[in-house]
Amino acid sequence: MLRNAAFNYGGIIWRAGLSILLIPLYVRYLPDGQWGMVAFCMALQGVLTLFDAGLALILPRDIARAGASKTCLTLIFAKFSRLYFCLAAFALCMGQLLVPWLAAHWLKVGNIAPVDLSLALRLAFVLFFF
Repeated sequence: MLRNAAFNYGGIIWRAGLSILLIPLYVRYLPDGQWGMVAFCMALQGVLTLFDAGLALILPRDIARAGASKTCLTLIFAKFSRLYFCLAAFALCMGQLLVPWLAAHWLKVGNIAPVDLSLALRLAFVLFFF
């Protein structure tokens, strides 16, 4: 049980740390005064958590149903790992494909070239993958 709790907290710390480490990259590559884009990218990451699709609630239920069966637990963990990876990879690929359109048409920021927005948006999708 201690091991599971350590892995859970380790995952939370990893995601939070990665978010904190990427903020300077957003700030570095965005033009001066575009803190709103940093906020947008962080909000985008929050919206992307909808790709979880409720799996975080179903996983503990399935593990509880499996009981102490090590084989069943291994199969459940493998199934959910694949699902999470596929959802994250799908969001990453679709996001990377949509970045040019998002930067040029959806985010109509007056004085910023779409190319300058692209890197920040790409980083937001990469961060979601992890």
